[in-house]
Amino acid sequence: ADLPVNPEYVTAITDLGAAVYYTSRWMNAAMFEGTREQREAVLELDMVDSIWYVAGGGLNARPERENKPPMSEYARPETNQRNAAQNELLGIPSLHGQGYTGDGVLIAVFDGGFLGVDEASGFQHLHDNKQIVQTYDFVGNRVYPYGYDQHGTRVLSTMASFITSGADTLYLGAAYEAQYILCVTEDVPVEYRLEEFNWLFGAELADSAGADIIHSSLGYSDFFTDRSMDYSPADMDGITTIIARSAQFAADRGILVVTSAGNSGGSSWNVLTSPADVPDVLAVGAISFDGSPANFTSRGLSLNPVKPDVSAWGVAAVLVNSLGGISEANGTSYSAPQVAGLAAGLWQAFPELSAQELIDIIRQSGDRFTDPDTLVGYGVPNFIRAQRLVVTGLGEDRFPELSVYPNPNAGNTLTIELPADFQGGELQVIVFSTTGSRVSTESVPVTGKSLIVNTEGWETGSYFLRIESDQKIGWARVVKP
Repeated sequence: ADLPVNPEYVTAITDLGAAVYYTSRWMNAAMFEGTREQREAVLELDMVDSIWYVAGGGLNARPERENKPPMSEYARPETNQRNAAQNELLGIPSLHGQGYTGDGVLIAVFDGGFLGVDEASGFQHLHDNKQIVQTYDFVGNRVYPYGYDQHGTRVLSTMASFITSGADTLYLGAAYEAQYILCVTEDVPVEYRLEEFNWLFGAELADSAGADIIHSSLGYSDFFTDRSMDYSPADMDGITTIIARSAQFAADRGILVVTSAGNSGGSSWNVLTSPADVPDVLAVGAISFDGSPANFTSRGLSLNPVKPDVSAWGVAAVLVNSLGGISEANGTSYSAPQVAGLAAGLWQAFPELSAQELIDIIRQSGDRFTDPDTLVGYGVPNFIRAQRLVVTGLGEDRFPELSVYPNPNAGNTLTIELPADFQGGELQVIVFSTTGSRVSTESVPVTGKSLIVNTEGWETGSYFLRIESDQKIGWARVVKP
């Protein structure tokens, strides 16, 4: 259902003296605070099906702003270079180079707090350009999300921060021109199932606001403050936890949900946390920059479905802290938003794709797509591979890249070198723009080891060539300066 909770039902609860804070149209539910006696009275109401205990005590009072932690690291040349390398791994420079910076894409970020985002210079452009379109703190029951906890600050930075010094770019988030909704759903000092419902309320807010992407570096498993709420690994089935059901509701409404796989690798839990268990959610693991799995990254339960879906740099990930300093931290919390930023740029480039089509493309762009495992999933996704897949239909590495020259191609002809299985007979050469428009199609007889293509009239930009023989299909990427 997608209808509001009947207000008469809410009134019936408040008439008993209980305080109702939020309602859910997706679950036809209301969250209320009351005494044990009020709980029993509410349960007697005809319209009440069941009551779930979600937290002890009342909603926690929050300070207006906590003290900021000392900045442990400042921007250093090597840190700046690592940010560039972190982006390069996913093809972000090519993404930005083609003008895809997340503009027009609305990303809802759910976390434990966004301390300093209202003051740190690396986020100033978000305020100047009115890119933060809505905020809400479901833990403190207020609009202001900037008063405490910098985990969300760091997460947001990998997508949204932009720091320069003179002509130098010191830090660049993957989707720094996207619009954002910031929601506090995680109560950091404690752990109750209430936080899963906060996630649900945030998802409904995001849906109402027209969000394209929900990103949350949050996960629920065991070690709840009330241990009776603990889940078991068998509960990580995509349908049991409250947050899994909530994430599936969001996915069913066309929202792309990106989440961290979890940091339980090597622990007694070891496997991914929810909502990373939902098949229609893009779960992201962590790798070191050398490509090896992070020792803390949570494992998938099986290869059906493959989880995590993909991975990104999460060991000494480069981010921006609450004081605006560039620092490093470990966790799938910081690999996942990098992929969310990549997804925003891809959706800007190909807005006709559905959320699930985009997830499939990101999976297929992984460097382990033909050899996935339960540690890194399909591997590291990449913009160029994803773009090639959308434009030419050739995403897997089993389709060879053919050598072409000169490239960049400033003249009027392009030479394609042909392997043996492309020689003889006739080749079909299809030229695409990077947005997927077909520029030309021609069938060319082949008499030697190379093929000449006329590039006269091609406008400045990048192009993909799809070359088909009777035996094989290959591709090439050409830049026209």
